[in-house]
Amino acid sequence: ILAAIGVYSWRRRAVPAALPLVGVSLFGALWVLGIALEAAAVAPATKIAWFRFQSLWRAPVATAGLCFVLEYASPGRWLTRRNLVLLSIPVLLDILLVLTGHAQRRRGRVEVAPGGPVVAELAPAGVLMAIYGVGLVLVNVAALLWLFVRSPQHRWPVAIILLGHFVSRSLYIVDTARLPW
Repeated sequence: ILAAIGVYSWRRRAVPAALPLVGVSLFGALWVLGIALEAAAVAPATKIAWFRFQSLWRAPVATAGLCFVLEYASPGRWLTRRNLVLLSIPVLLDILLVLTGHAQRRRGRVEVAPGGPVVAELAPAGVLMAIYGVGLVLVNVAALLWLFVRSPQHRWPVAIILLGHFVSRSLYIVDTARLPW
């Protein structure tokens, strides 16, 4: 589905918010690929490698999602080169933290739990990135609610996007916290 959305958006890249949606689709597809390959892996080292691979795409998905929402809510207003550079800095830092292992590890603990999933404690830098991600989600929700109130013609699309935010974030929290269904 993400690939289809990405291709569709790429073909309509002249439309405001289409290019950020391509980014969300591309990075999201890579994240989902990492989740699937982690679940399919048998060896603990392979599971950890795919866990780290999927961790690379959290910040890019969240940032591209913010870019999409800002461009959708107010085309051309917020996505200046300066703002894009500023938004890319935390993404690059997160990727660096993941690649060096400092985002998940504290005292070197990244392990495969009994039953299969990878368990990693967040280091302080990982906690800061999680707070950054929550901040992006709050900005997304605020921008979408502003658009919902100000533009009656956008209410249904905004409601669907907000529902998607709620469902995806809820599932992410359940998965990250390893809560039972």
